Amino acid sequence: MSVLSEDKQALGSEATVKTGRLAIEGRIIKKAECRPPATSKYMKMKLAHIVKNTQPKKTVKMIDKAAVKFKPVSVHAEDMIKSKQKKDGAKTYRADRDVLRQALFKAFEKHSFYRLQDLQQLLQQPVSYVKEVLQEIAVYNTAPPHKMVKFSIEKKTLLGRLGKIESWGPVEVNHHTPSCMTYLRAGHIPHLTWDVAENQLKLEQTPIYQMTLPSLVTNAKIIEKFGKGAAKFCGMPGKHAIHLTPFDPLGKLPGGYNDSKSIAVWTANGKVSLDVKTWRSIVNSFGCSSFESLVDYDTPKDAGQKKLVKAVDRTKTFHEQLFLQDEKVSGERVVALGGGFSKYHRRKCAVDVGLAENTAAYTVEFHEFTEGKETDEKEMKELLEETFSPLPPTKLCCISGPFNPKTVLFLVQQGIDFFDSTFPIKLAEEGHAFCLADDYPTSSKYEVVDFNNQKFADDFTTPFEGCACYTCTKYTKGYLQHLLNTRELLASILLVIHNMTEYDRMFKLIRKSLENSEGL
Repeated sequence: MSVLSEDKQALGSEATVKTGRLAIEGRIIKKAECRPPATSKYMKMKLAHIVKNTQPKKTVKMIDKAAVKFKPVSVHAEDMIKSKQKKDGAKTYRADRDVLRQALFKAFEKHSFYRLQDLQQLLQQPVSYVKEVLQEIAVYNTAPPHKMVKFSIEKKTLLGRLGKIESWGPVEVNHHTPSCMTYLRAGHIPHLTWDVAENQLKLEQTPIYQMTLPSLVTNAKIIEKFGKGAAKFCGMPGKHAIHLTPFDPLGKLPGGYNDSKSIAVWTANGKVSLDVKTWRSIVNSFGCSSFESLVDYDTPKDAGQKKLVKAVDRTKTFHEQLFLQDEKVSGERVVALGGGFSKYHRRKCAVDVGLAENTAAYTVEFHEFTEGKETDEKEMKELLEETFSPLPPTKLCCISGPFNPKTVLFLVQQGIDFFDSTFPIKLAEEGHAFCLADDYPTSSKYEVVDFNNQKFADDFTTPFEGCACYTCTKYTKGYLQHLLNTRELLASILLVIHNMTEYDRMFKLIRKSLENSEGL
């Protein structure tokens, strides 16, 4: 029991409500609480409430047939289009086939490309009828937009030209030329793991990789079944611009094995015949950014007229068969140009295959002039002039092979933009390292050091003074000689790192020299 009291002392005379503060006085003796009765009826009600709250809000139901409900509309879109066409006086009947052909020819005299829907609106004919006639007289292109290799020339000089590659197929790059592709064997830079390459090989630019077929051709069927491309199959990290070549620039190319249907690709296990159908399948399954067309390389210096004619004809046939209209080939097309030591056949090959549509770049077959073989610069210059004279001058010009710094400098002067990194790999596998002269490229001098030589056994000096590569900052000449003498794998790793770094620096010096040269 309690008593309520009211305190009115705090109220003033002007207060509108004459009610003070209430308070409870005394103490509670008994209290009563209300609870529902514990009957079976109440418990059932409570259980039903709990079950209802635990049920999911959405459930899956199996139905025998689809319940299709159409929202009724007064006028459908198709009826509106037809009524509009009738109102505008559009023709709804099929015109004579010859009349439609003439109308199409007149349309294509104004523009080279049309969308099908634009032609239908222009000609006022049924889409199926327009498409039927188009397939008789035109190429109906259903492929997505072609990205190509986006290359631009920034400066021309007497010493060569400066350029920039902005995209290599679908991959965006920012690569300045003259430069080189990074040579791969079995999907790796020879002797380097990808971890070592990323951490210790400090290249000036984002690399464009050159994937060679001979080291992977025996796994071609496996890569096709793998279905994710050669880069993923080989464990290459990230997404890179990759160029696929049918030959290994460091491999041998003996003559006498090519025929009218295939060319010989030489692997560690011997010869593999590569025909156009197989090459197309490999290109599609490998999924590289670009690839080379097939070329008959069997054109030695003493090749006769008949052999040269056959080589050019085969190259042309391979090119035509590879790019048939009804066959899909994924990747950008880098057209390989052959012709041997004949200026006439070099030019003929360039005209026959080099002027094809959708050509992204050119590569010159020059394996007879690579490092270790006798070269005649005058002869090379004449052959290159005959090769490139009928071709568009704005395309990227490539060449493969282990060319030394002197030859690279000469080829840059002849307009070559892109090389490969086989020269530093070749030297490293021979136990050699090279270093450019201090005045390179003013002079074309360079030094090659053979670390197999016993004279370096007690030499504890830096391999090359002034070189900032991992090898030269961490190891000595004597240690390199010891590794080679004991045939340790580390020897090739360290030599590859140095040679690749120096080769990359060489192109940086060439580009800087071109920047400082007077433009044409």
